[in-house]
Amino acid sequence: MIIGIDHGNKQIKVPHKIFTSGLLESDIPFPLSSDSLYYNGKYYALTDERIPYMRDKTVNEKFFILTLFGIAYELMYSNKYVPGMTTEIQLGIGLPPGHFGTLYKKFEKYFTRSEPITFEFNQRTFSIAITSAHAYPQGYAAIVPIHSKIKQYPRSIIIDIGGYSLDYLQLINGKTDMSVCDSLDMGVITLYNDIKSRINSSEDLLIHENDIDAVLQNKPTVFEERVKKLIELQSKEFVERIINSLRERKIDLRTSHAIFVGGGSLILSKYIVASDKIASPDIIDNLTANAIGYESLLRNELERRR
Repeated sequence: MIIGIDHGNKQIKVPHKIFTSGLLESDIPFPLSSDSLYYNGKYYALTDERIPYMRDKTVNEKFFILTLFGIAYELMYSNKYVPGMTTEIQLGIGLPPGHFGTLYKKFEKYFTRSEPITFEFNQRTFSIAITSAHAYPQGYAAIVPIHSKIKQYPRSIIIDIGGYSLDYLQLINGKTDMSVCDSLDMGVITLYNDIKSRINSSEDLLIHENDIDAVLQNKPTVFEERVKKLIELQSKEFVERIINSLRERKIDLRTSHAIFVGGGSLILSKYIVASDKIASPDIIDNLTANAIGYESLLRNELERRR
């Protein structure tokens, strides 16, 4: 079974499930946890408190455990969970374009396990074998469904605004140009931290990232209007900083077709669309687009090998 998984610093995405990149570990079961997993003598539960940023996600087992959650969700969704049977899994995964060349082999090896893996998820025993893992550039995978449209433009820029990083990659007639790609520390987590610090300083309020998301998505909140305006102003300025940072790297969004992907792009979409410094913004509105793209790229790769 092919499963694509997007290992974000803010969220983990598989095609049919999104959850925070946060993990609790215990020696005893979690009495109130809705979803829990037992693996290698430890109990794990998901939490909204995300793991601190890790450029190299292979330094410990946390992202592997989160991957087991993602695999379990997909097996249950697809009705391919069979008690007592070992399911072979081929993973489609991704890395930021700026880190891809140095980390992709290590990332693929991290997930590939030669022996079957047994774990319990919500009191059901799973047996899987991750026979292979195939890494692809993050962001590029998200545009796979609209590639026929993108390749009509002589020059496009994919801008993936994630949790901690902003990744960009240039396309020439739809083909990747790895000479123009990088990862910047300009994900929405940096915006959240700036907003939380500003609101705490000026209003003496402690706010959560979910509160900021609610304001930006026009959802109900308990905040007074001046607090909302502060959040919106800083978010608008953040988009301007992104545009200026790209401009410093000789990327002019007034002369390139700009494709925005990632959760950060959706959160900031109204400021992106409203900017007069972006001539042709295209916003991919599916948060699981990278995960779906990884599956598609891997499926195509395996078919070419036959």
